[in-house]
Amino acid sequence: MSLTKVTSGGIKDGTITNEDISASTSISQSKLSSGADVSGSASGLMTPTHKSKLDSIEVSATANQDAPKVFHQNTAPTSGFSVGDIWYDDDDDIISIAGNISGTPQWIGV
Repeated sequence: MSLTKVTSGGIKDGTITNEDISASTSISQSKLSSGADVSGSASGLMTPTHKSKLDSIEVSATANQDAPKVFHQNTAPTSGFSVGDIWYDDDDDIISIAGNISGTPQWIGV
């Protein structure tokens, strides 16, 4: 008669390997961790807070979200620009930088 059920009393700690577990086996997540959270120097489980942070990262985001935008168009952008952004006027070959004039971002020719 073949063995069909294994109890925890019959297994020595640290002796089960990946090869011992069927790909169709369902294991509760609580059984896979010592409860430690992921940190910068240690692996562990992703907490709901970590998951929320990852979910809020924009697709294809870069490390520097404050880098200036560069606009290539014939007319000055009237919205969606910030101080430090650059506008290249395709028609006139003029470069302008958005500056703060009297508290309002405006295009300044350079």
